[in-house]
Amino acid sequence: APVCVVADFRTLAFTHHVPQERANLATQWLRSTGPQCSEAQILMIRANSAAWLGVADTPAIMGLLERLVEARQMGKPELLQSLYSSPAAERDNAPDVVRATGGLRTVVPPVAPLPPMMLGAQVPAMPAMPTQPRMPSE
Repeated sequence: APVCVVADFRTLAFTHHVPQERANLATQWLRSTGPQCSEAQILMIRANSAAWLGVADTPAIMGLLERLVEARQMGKPELLQSLYSSPAAERDNAPDVVRATGGLRTVVPPVAPLPPMMLGAQVPAMPAMPTQPRMPSE
């Protein structure tokens, strides 16, 4: 069985320039090696996938990583809850509502309104340029 080494995934991502090729190789690696990874390793890859894969970080790869995380967090509802909602620390002292798709969503207080602004820049008027005396036409 393949051994999970996060550095191998990172190296794979950095050594393939063509985004489609990089996405295909990342998907293959996650399918073959991902199941051998620990929860910490999968979370590390997920946290860095955007930086490592760039535009090759497709929704399919994101879903595959979340599937691997869910498999590691099975039987731990508090961890599984954090996968699709904001962390508990953010929710402290904030009311929650239940999402239609399940899970909690923190109710974020509205941002204080900005003071009224005027359109256009407030630029002081330029002093008039002195006019040069005209020479009489000859």
